[in-house]
Amino acid sequence: MKKICALIFALISTTSFAQDLECPNHLVLFKQFMQEELDLLKHGDVQQLIKYNQKYNYSSRFNRLHNDQYYVNGKWIEREVYESRLADVLDFVREGNYSVTGFKLQPIKANRLISVGEICVIPVEIQTRISGDIEFSTNDWIFVRSLKSNKWRTFTYLETVSAEDFKVFFPDFPSDIQLK
Repeated sequence: MKKICALIFALISTTSFAQDLECPNHLVLFKQFMQEELDLLKHGDVQQLIKYNQKYNYSSRFNRLHNDQYYVNGKWIEREVYESRLADVLDFVREGNYSVTGFKLQPIKANRLISVGEICVIPVEIQTRISGDIEFSTNDWIFVRSLKSNKWRTFTYLETVSAEDFKVFFPDFPSDIQLK
C-alpha cells in the first residue's frame, strides 16, 4: 500500500511539474510582444515605448536597484539618456534608415523552472534593413514567467550583458544552457 501511495504521489508531482512549464503554449503571445514593439517603433512615441518596456522588459524589474536607471545594451543609464536614445531610435526608424522586415522564433532551446520563475530560451532570427542592406541576426531571447503573477517578460541576451548583471537577473541560471 505504501508503494502504491508513493507511486501515486510521484505521478501527481511529475504531472504538476510538467504543467508548470507553459512556454510551448505561449509562442503566439511571444510573437505578439515582438510585433507590438515593432509597431511602436513605427507609430509610437517615446512614452509609449517606455510603458511597453516597463510592462514587458524583464530587466525593468531591476531599475529600482539602480536608482531608477534603465538597462540598455549592457549598461545602466539615467532616464534622460534613455529617453534621448529612444527618441534617436524612433527618428532613425522613421527616416527609413532602419526597419525590421521579419522575425522568426526558432525551436525552443531550453525551458526550465528556476528561482525567478519559468525561463524559456528561444533563438530569434531577425531580418533587418539598414540603409538599404538586408541583414540577418540571431539572438537568444529569454522569456520569463513570474509564477506569482503568471505574466511573461522578455530579456534579449546580448554579448554586452555583463556576467555580474546576468547573475543578478538570473541567479541560478542553468550552466548547461549556452546563450548566444
